[in-house]
Amino acid sequence: MVKILMLLFLLIQVSFSSEEKYCIQVATYRSFELAKTDFERIKDFPGARIELRGDVYLLRVGAEERSRDLTLMLRKVRRFFPDAFVKKCEIDPSYVVYPEPKDTEVTEEASVRESELKESIEELRKEISMLRMEVASAKAESKDTPDFEKFLFSVGIFLGGMFLFTWFLIILVYRRIGSVSLHEAKLVNDLLSLIKVLSHLGKGHIVKMERGKIMVYDKEKDRWKEVE
Repeated sequence: MVKILMLLFLLIQVSFSSEEKYCIQVATYRSFELAKTDFERIKDFPGARIELRGDVYLLRVGAEERSRDLTLMLRKVRRFFPDAFVKKCEIDPSYVVYPEPKDTEVTEEASVRESELKESIEELRKEISMLRMEVASAKAESKDTPDFEKFLFSVGIFLGGMFLFTWFLIILVYRRIGSVSLHEAKLVNDLLSLIKVLSHLGKGHIVKMERGKIMVYDKEKDRWKEVE
């Protein structure tokens, strides 16, 4: 369990990015000054930026793994730009011309930190899987129902504490990175996914990770289903 706490602290310091995500295409321009003027209207949206592709300036916001995660943001953006739409975008800081990124240089240290994060997430998944196996094993071997219920209660108390602790980390992370870094914004989604896993484990559900998705075992239908 100590490893889980250590890995949560590590998640604050490192993050990884994907080459392609969904974003909102707000508008296109031939003039940078015109794009910059309109940028002021959506500058408070997460990931607001102006990208230069060839001789065209693209006004965009957001960077999500799933298009449906941008539904609410799209409604708000369309109050100012009715023709805005969601599309698959190549996320590359080198295309961003405004606002100027703090640091677009890809260093060897950043690559090492990304590798460490991936290893840490894998370790975290193993810890969660081991916890699930321990609960299942204890249930199978227990002959005294009250004692097993006490064990589950203890596990639930621990997971509840982890749930609150993770929310606290999310608040700290969000205040640190805000909506400036498109790469580090992925960290908040990772922590939210972890909260979902801990919440389902606290309820006594059997949980596993499959291809980046959280799956919960439905005992009544005898099948795995994806957690929304």
